[in-house]
Amino acid sequence: VVGGNDVFLGYNSGTGVATGTSLTLIGTYATAANSNLGNATAIGAGALVNSSNSLVLGSSGVSVGIGSSSPVATLSLQGTSGTNPLYIASSTGAGLMVVQQNGNVGIGTTTPSTSFQVAGTQPTVRIGASSLAGCIEMGNSDGSSGINYITVLNGTLTATTTKPSMCQ
Repeated sequence: VVGGNDVFLGYNSGTGVATGTSLTLIGTYATAANSNLGNATAIGAGALVNSSNSLVLGSSGVSVGIGSSSPVATLSLQGTSGTNPLYIASSTGAGLMVVQQNGNVGIGTTTPSTSFQVAGTQPTVRIGASSLAGCIEMGNSDGSSGINYITVLNGTLTATTTKPSMCQ
């Protein structure tokens, strides 16, 4: 490969790669697109990386586990004792979103005190789009069985126990 600083590990890894710099290809038939890629990594049997400054894990049908040795989905995140399984920060490090160990989700706060909390100077939650119907489905506030549906049309708020057609 023309370019250098490349690492290929695995049967036929890097097959057909003619150019590139700082490529890391690990796994049987792991390869990179035959273009001048840089800082690209493909890990797993048949993994193919097509863009510079990219990391590709596996080919189709791959599951990735972070904190889990048995991922149950395409991406499984499992926190450890004392850590939250998901934390998203801005480029400055400020917390944008968190999923806590207890399942609470915070957007605009890293310490949500309820199941779902949105915080900020003007927090807004949109359900539906400006041209599409929106609906809130919720259980009874006292914990008794029953489902309630809340809809809004032209400023009129309607609550009912019968599922409206727009609440699919």
